[in-house]
Amino acid sequence: PGEAEVAEPPSGEWVVAPNPKDANVRPIPKESRRALLASALGDGHHPAFRRNIANRLWALVFGRGLVEPLDLQHSANPPANPALLDFLAEQIAAMKFDTRAFIRELALTDAFQRTLDVPELAPEVTKAAAEKMPVLEQEAAALATALASVEAEVSAVQKATVEVQRAAEPVKAEKVKQDAAAAEAKKIADAAAAEQKKIEDALAAKRDAQKTLAEAAAKVNEAVAKAGETPELAAAAKTFQTKADATMAEMPQSRKTRRQKRRTPTRRHRRSPPCNKPRPLRRRSWTKLRRESPRSRQHSMRSRRARRRNARKPKMRLRSPRR
Repeated sequence: PGEAEVAEPPSGEWVVAPNPKDANVRPIPKESRRALLASALGDGHHPAFRRNIANRLWALVFGRGLVEPLDLQHSANPPANPALLDFLAEQIAAMKFDTRAFIRELALTDAFQRTLDVPELAPEVTKAAAEKMPVLEQEAAALATALASVEAEVSAVQKATVEVQRAAEPVKAEKVKQDAAAAEAKKIADAAAAEQKKIEDALAAKRDAQKTLAEAAAKVNEAVAKAGETPELAAAAKTFQTKADATMAEMPQSRKTRRQKRRTPTRRHRRSPPCNKPRPLRRRSWTKLRRESPRSRQHSMRSRRARRRNARKPKMRLRSPRR
C-alpha cells in the first residue's frame, strides 16, 4: 500500500507463440507478470514483503515464526519480538534476498545452537506431583465414566429420534395424500358451486323473461279487451302466452338440475365412518342377572331348539267325523 502500481505488460507479444495445432508447445510471453512482480519486490523497498519473508525463513529454521500464524501479519497480531523481526528484515534486504545465505546465518546463531535438554525438577515439586497423582487419576476415571454414560444416553436418544422419524414417515405420506384429496375435493366443490351459480343465473334470467312475457301477455289481453279482438292482437297475445308457458315449463327442469348439483357428494358432505368404540355397560337388575345365569341360558336354548323342531314337523289336520 502506498507504493507505485506495477505497469501492465503489453499483450500479444510472444517469445514462443501458441500453436493451436500442437498442444505440446508451451507459449512464452515477451513480458511476464511474474517477472515484473519479482523485479518490483526484489529491490528491497517493500517493508511488508521483507518482514514476511524473514518471518517465514525464521519459522522454517526454528519451527515457529515470530508472527503466528504466518499469513496473518497485521497490527492486531504483533510479533513476539518486533525489534528482532525488523533486524531480520533489514538483513535479508541487505543480502539481496539470498535465502540460502540467510538460512546459514540463522543456523550459526547462538539461539539455534542452544541445547534442548530439560532441567530436572526439584524434589519438592516431584513429591507434590506424586501426592496429587492418585486424586487426578480418580477424577480422570470419574470423568471417563460420566462421559461414557452421556455418550450412551446420546446414542439412545439418537436411535429413538431415528425410530420416531421412521414412524412419522407413513403419517407424513398419509397427510400428503389427505391434502391432495382435500385439494381435489375442493376443486370439485368449486366447480360444482360455479356450475350451480351458472344454473341459478340462468334460472333468474328465465324468471325475468317469464315475468316480462307474462306482463306483455296481460297488456296485450288488456288491449284486446279495450280495442276489440283483431287478428294481429290475438296472434301477438297467443305468441306471448306460448313463450311464457314454454319458459314456465323450463323452470322446473332448471330447479331439478340445481338440486342435483347441490346433492353432489363432496369431501365435506360424505358420511363419516362408523364408530367402533364399545358401548358403555348399563346397570342390570337382579332379575335380569338371574335370567342370564348359566342354568337359565341352558334352559332357554333347549326351549328354542324344541320350538324349532316343532316348527319343522308337518302339522296334522284332524278330520271332522262324517255325519
